[in-house]
Amino acid sequence: MKKCLRRIAFMSLVSLLLVLSACGGGNDPDSNPSNPPPDDNSNNSSNPPLVYDPYSQYEGYLLQGYPEQMWPLYESKAISSCNLDVFFPGFNMNPGYVCTYNVVYYSEKPKAEIVAYYAGLAGSLNPSSFYDVDTDINDYHFTARVVEEGSRNLIYLAADMPDNFYTKHPLWGDFLSDVFPVFNLTQQRYHDVACRSNGDGELQYTNHYNFSGGRQAAVEYYRARLQNMAEYTETINSDSTCTTLSGVVRGFDFQVLIYNDNIAIFLEKPFD
Repeated sequence: MKKCLRRIAFMSLVSLLLVLSACGGGNDPDSNPSNPPPDDNSNNSSNPPLVYDPYSQYEGYLLQGYPEQMWPLYESKAISSCNLDVFFPGFNMNPGYVCTYNVVYYSEKPKAEIVAYYAGLAGSLNPSSFYDVDTDINDYHFTARVVEEGSRNLIYLAADMPDNFYTKHPLWGDFLSDVFPVFNLTQQRYHDVACRSNGDGELQYTNHYNFSGGRQAAVEYYRARLQNMAEYTETINSDSTCTTLSGVVRGFDFQVLIYNDNIAIFLEKPFD
């Protein structure tokens, strides 16, 4: 099951922009459709800022908590991204929380040298037709995949933390939960925080969950909350399976992708 979730996390890194372009509740008070729309000018100062550690030698950033001592970056020239997914119990029939860090970086070292380095960190290797290195170290699971791109290589690292290492996302504090509450939640899929090092850098938050009540009801719910936000727009994709609400609120660009039974909320802002 973890292997399936790792593949989901890996593919989400390379498909996130494609998903965005293609698509153009319980007793929790945030899931109550009667909640009033948020004030666009309000600020929640009670949430601490997202904690991330700069690594100037890597020309990029790693999110706090990445197990660098166990699965380091080898001869990195630049980090493209680092993200942490926290998959919730029940998603993909997983019995507990699955917590995975993913790092994408560039190196000018030959692929064979990079693969040999990560294989040397492993006590033993698991068979894999997808990853160049797949290994378990103590209660952690690590993978490395090297993709050749001309004179440099793109390296995808993944680090699965021990089972239930996090039971909530430790970097979720700046997500605008008052602006984007869940609607008729039936299953929380995952929370993701990503740190992109391109340009001046940006932070991205993703909340993906299943809901009941139908797409139109969800569109009306979020429209009532968001339609007065700056640059608000609505689009429907070409096959009419997804409605996207987008705009700007409190310094975040947002997109709410609403399907028939699941919703993905994307927030993005530059580093402060």
